[in-house]
Amino acid sequence: MTTKRRRCVLGLLFMLTLLLTACGNGNAASTDGPPRQPGELEVTAVGTNLAFEQTTINVRAGQAVTLTLNNGESSLEHNWVLVRGGEDVARTVAGAALTAGRANHYLPSDSSDILAATQVLPPGEVETINFVAPEPGIYFYICTVPGHYPLMRGRLVVEE
Repeated sequence: MTTKRRRCVLGLLFMLTLLLTACGNGNAASTDGPPRQPGELEVTAVGTNLAFEQTTINVRAGQAVTLTLNNGESSLEHNWVLVRGGEDVARTVAGAALTAGRANHYLPSDSSDILAATQVLPPGEVETINFVAPEPGIYFYICTVPGHYPLMRGRLVVEE
């Protein structure tokens, strides 16, 4: 391998390491914070990491859930979309969101796979939505703003 090629490969590895380090804060999901009423949740979009602070949320089936999305981002819009099904459904919804566009809050016109969603929030904005937790299982939530899905996703674990 030539010196130039070796430097290029090392540079790419270094950049990949920086990217992966920047994408996570090293902490597991947490629901710590001020006490909340049962069923009240807050999800925060974190800094410039293109990430939700909470990557796993646990609720009970049939529970009335009040979810607040806090877009703590300084320059990007975000939304929170809970999809019916696993990662394959989340990927399909994220793809369809591209064609839906900003005017439709990046929500596909066929909403049969969407269980709950916020609007697209500008930086610093907050929105609260209410929904009933679905039947037991693991559901994915994502940000459908173009380019955000690969990093901005999490799991809603619904227990009996």
